[in-house]
Amino acid sequence: MSNIAKKIFLTVFLYMQFWSVPAIAHLCNIERFQPVYNTLTLFPNDLVKYKFEIADAENKLTNLNSQLNQNSFSLGLTMEARSDTDDFQDEFDSGELTSSLSLNIPLNLKKIKLENQLKEQRLELGRLELQSLKRQQIIEKLSLIVDYAEAIELHSILKSRLLNNQVLMSYYSELRNSGNPDFDSELQVKATITRIKDKIFANSIRLSNIKQSLGAVENQIPQFKINKVDMKPLNVETCSLVDLRLIKAKLELNIHEIEDKLLDLEARTSLSSSLTLSNTQENNGQDSDAARAQLTLSIPLYDGGRTSDDKAFKLRQQSIRKREILEFTKSQASDLALQFSKEQVFKSSLAGVKEEINNFEARIEEFNERQELGQTSFPEFSKTKDEKLKLNESRLRIKKEFLESWFIFLNDKFEKEAS
Repeated sequence: MSNIAKKIFLTVFLYMQFWSVPAIAHLCNIERFQPVYNTLTLFPNDLVKYKFEIADAENKLTNLNSQLNQNSFSLGLTMEARSDTDDFQDEFDSGELTSSLSLNIPLNLKKIKLENQLKEQRLELGRLELQSLKRQQIIEKLSLIVDYAEAIELHSILKSRLLNNQVLMSYYSELRNSGNPDFDSELQVKATITRIKDKIFANSIRLSNIKQSLGAVENQIPQFKINKVDMKPLNVETCSLVDLRLIKAKLELNIHEIEDKLLDLEARTSLSSSLTLSNTQENNGQDSDAARAQLTLSIPLYDGGRTSDDKAFKLRQQSIRKREILEFTKSQASDLALQFSKEQVFKSSLAGVKEEINNFEARIEEFNERQELGQTSFPEFSKTKDEKLKLNESRLRIKKEFLESWFIFLNDKFEKEAS
């Protein structure tokens, strides 16, 4: 092999290794349909539905994060003033002011360690919940963007259908005026026009609602056409997704297990210590200092069954989470396979619609050729155009549902991080 051939081979190899792999990975996340994903930049504001939920989750996360820095010991300052008298006269016989500084230190190190672990797990759960909310918002935005683009394209198709049927209605009106009416066909076209106008009105209301949800203004219009979006095939083997519900269930199981261990410690003997420094000043001018160290041993004897009930509740929760983890683990592969099957159904439907559209386009071309010879039946030509436009509606709807099915599937899924 020549040096030039080796260089070409090496270039192609590196290209496949470092470019195609990320490209394949993008086929299995929210960036799969790039024109749709890129439109997110047009709508940066939070959706009203998620705005305050995200704010609450961020506030909760800040609180959980601050709890990690909390210490297990406590420090307190107390001041006590006392006055004594025997004859209830205006002046007191004696009095004193005592100031005390106390330091309380729990000695149950195992409990402190478990409490810190519990704080860390709750913090991770809080982060996950915030991440989930933000992801749900992105996916809902993407679905709304697809609805927005579909409504715009549908409006164009319906307008074309309306114009086509209005021209046909004029044709039948001219026949009626010339004394050769076709009342049945005219009534059919009239009913079709009414249905199309109803569709246009409903679509306009829907378009207005979508724009309001997205906070869109007049110039914020998706820059892609649904019919032009490449329906890239889903490769089940290269998809690396993990179910959000699985991650959450594992974190909740860890929390339940730690809480269970803490309940065990509550039923055991605990030890704590305190150190108190005090200063007393009497009204006769005497001043005294004192220091006291104290060890406290607590032995729980009976709590009315609260600990045993709480422990039974925690054990049931652990059992539920374990079953949940097992079910989600089993369903991950099947969920992906089911989504693949759905997409195959969509693609089969699209192929069928496309074939019908091609057939109608061939018939329209045939009508154009016959028109040059003066042999075209205008009503038949117009009805054929209308049928083709109705198939364009069907194709648009199927493609929209195809796109949205992927976003719905991703709603509780995350890409696995590279290890």
